[in-house]
Amino acid sequence: MSLTMEELSTTNEKLRYQISDLTETVAYLDSENQALLKDNSTIKGHNRSLQETADRFKAAMEEMQKKVEDIREKMDHTNARIHELDAQNKALAKANAELSKELREVTSQVALFEDYKAAQEKDLREMQNLSVEVKKYLKSLEDRLQETEHHYQAEKNNSSQLREKVGALLQLRQSQRNDIKDLQAQLETCVQQATILRLDQENRVQIGSLMHEIVEAKLVDVALQQSKSRKAMHWFWQVGKVLSVLVLGCVLLLTLALCYTYFFNHEFMAETLLAFLGEHNVNRIVQGFAHYLTWRNDGLLPF
Repeated sequence: MSLTMEELSTTNEKLRYQISDLTETVAYLDSENQALLKDNSTIKGHNRSLQETADRFKAAMEEMQKKVEDIREKMDHTNARIHELDAQNKALAKANAELSKELREVTSQVALFEDYKAAQEKDLREMQNLSVEVKKYLKSLEDRLQETEHHYQAEKNNSSQLREKVGALLQLRQSQRNDIKDLQAQLETCVQQATILRLDQENRVQIGSLMHEIVEAKLVDVALQQSKSRKAMHWFWQVGKVLSVLVLGCVLLLTLALCYTYFFNHEFMAETLLAFLGEHNVNRIVQGFAHYLTWRNDGLLPF
């Protein structure tokens, strides 16, 4: 029992110490809580000051927004005024351009009116010179036709293998004669129109230019056709000459080979064929023509 009382006393002492510690801890926590409350009140004061600062800043921002709106309205008004001035400047520039264009047209009309008589005289001279040029061109066509006929006769005398070229030359000659007839008819028409143009001075420039372009285009077409025909004839002639030279060379080589074989070496042809074709190819050729060959035996059989 005494041991139990001692244990209880010890336990009681321990509890007192613990209670004392807890009391100190509570006092410490209370002081900490007071400090936290003080800090909280300080933070609230800072928050109130920050809120007041934010309110003042918001009011300043609203005032600045109003000023910005006023400035924007002024800028819009200024931009609208600038656009109006730009539109007026464009209208003035357009009117100035139209006036300049009208001034140039009037100036060109005056210049055309001053040069009209000189242009009429120049067109008359061109129409007169045109007939002379056409006659010269017809004469050159006739000379070329004679030259073509001369070439045709020379080619006909040189070789009989050029009959196709003869037909082409005949067609070319006929086409050139037709072109000459057409140009003569056009020349007569040009002369008649030149006579009419001398009577009708108002339409002289347009008709003269039109006839000049027609005759010039016809002359260019005829020249192009003749150039193409001459190129084709020249090409055929060159090909014919090359083929003729090749045929003559082959015939000459074959003749020389036959003469050499006949007079000097009777086995020259056989050796040449073996050298070029090979023994295997010669045997194949012999086998291919074997049933066409007739074998002849001039002596007795070996058995």
